[in-house]
Amino acid sequence: MYNSIADIPRRLELNTKTMDMFIRLSYVSGNETLFKGIQSLPGGATIQISDGKWTVLEQFRYGDLIVKDIYHNMPEEELIRIGKEKWLGVIDGLYNAKSEIVVPISGGLDSRAVLAGLLECTDASNINTYTFGLPKTLDFEIGNRIAALAGTRHTNFDLSKYIFNDQVLKETCQQTDGNVNIFALSYLVPIFSSYSETASFWSGFMLDVLAGHFVTKSSLRPQIKPDLTTELREYFLRATKKVSNYSVSLNQIDEWIRLIDIDTLCSKEISVAEQMNYYLGVERKGGNHL
Repeated sequence: MYNSIADIPRRLELNTKTMDMFIRLSYVSGNETLFKGIQSLPGGATIQISDGKWTVLEQFRYGDLIVKDIYHNMPEEELIRIGKEKWLGVIDGLYNAKSEIVVPISGGLDSRAVLAGLLECTDASNINTYTFGLPKTLDFEIGNRIAALAGTRHTNFDLSKYIFNDQVLKETCQQTDGNVNIFALSYLVPIFSSYSETASFWSGFMLDVLAGHFVTKSSLRPQIKPDLTTELREYFLRATKKVSNYSVSLNQIDEWIRLIDIDTLCSKEISVAEQMNYYLGVERKGGNHL
């Protein structure tokens, strides 16, 4: 087991089957990577390996720990109280007064929830925050205003003044194993170098759960489509249009679908498209941010 693909002591050979997906999606979805013979296994799973192949025997999911029935008829005020209590409990359990705290702060709910939780544990003067982006954009301006209101030790990273060069891209490749768009993540190199190596970065991507995203009609699918391939095709067609204007053929998409471990798409509560985005897309893109 290795912490990074770059640590594996052998010559790495690019996987031509996943290169096309990488160029069109900006990441490799599913369990394959950009390198032949190296796969990304699903987290929290008990896996059996035999004859060079692996299968998932069982997989732990936090959602399975929730006794959902007790919340169905609970008043909204009580749900909010319990949610706040659990959230602050998580923050308190992870908080270490001796570590240097760094919170990336944007205009979104996620970073504000993390910062609010930490402010229950320590004074704002003990918290470093930073905002990166372009001036006059919402994420940049709102993030700065939140930090000013909170009174944290704040730093701005204006990306309009940022210069890409070979060294920065090389460092990004080493840190992300080249499985994500290196231009999209290379801005993190100078940001991370601004803090100590022992700094604790508090970043979360909660998929708007706290805003009730999972109870909207667009999230819940009224019925499970019998044709999983059709759902996956629709997802990839939409995803590629967000990145490139170039069309992608169904034959290409079907090749991508063969790279997906269908066992990871088991939720009956949210659509296959959202599972692909959250469990695979966000895991590959967001997981490399830190």
